[in-house]
Amino acid sequence: MIAAARAARAGGRLLLTLAAVLGVCGAAVWLLALAGLVQPLIVISDSMAPGISRGDLLIATRTETEAIRVGDVVSVPGASDRRLVTHRVVAVEPSPAGGWTLTLRGDANQSDDPAPYTVGGSVLRLEWTIPGAGTALERLARPQVLVPLGVALGALAALAAVRVPAPPRVAET
Repeated sequence: MIAAARAARAGGRLLLTLAAVLGVCGAAVWLLALAGLVQPLIVISDSMAPGISRGDLLIATRTETEAIRVGDVVSVPGASDRRLVTHRVVAVEPSPAGGWTLTLRGDANQSDDPAPYTVGGSVLRLEWTIPGAGTALERLARPQVLVPLGVALGALAALAAVRVPAPPRVAET
């Protein structure tokens, strides 16, 4: 009985440690995003497959457009709906009207995007890709998942705090 309680307590501590590490990483990304240093993005299409897939979490940084090179992956507002488009740069040129003109193409696409993108002095450049993490975050953010998860983490914290008494010592006579 005592061994089972200790094993449960150790398992609870392990899960709490993993949750704490994920929580610290999430808080760090959130604070960096609030400061404008990074932008987390969730991929919603397979136009950049196989390197970047639907459901991946991207971490992008604001970068001066003049530092962008052919081959970089950038996120820019789309022309029609202003949703961000994340594709690879195939050409970058100064725009006669000011700013820059970027020609982009998805890695899974056979041709360049229909029209070039005119951007200002900075764009979002991809720095890190975390496969599948976007899908996981979307699912975790749902109330039907977040509330039970919070209750479970609270129960794990309580379990980890429970003290298991040491087994009685037997004296030899």
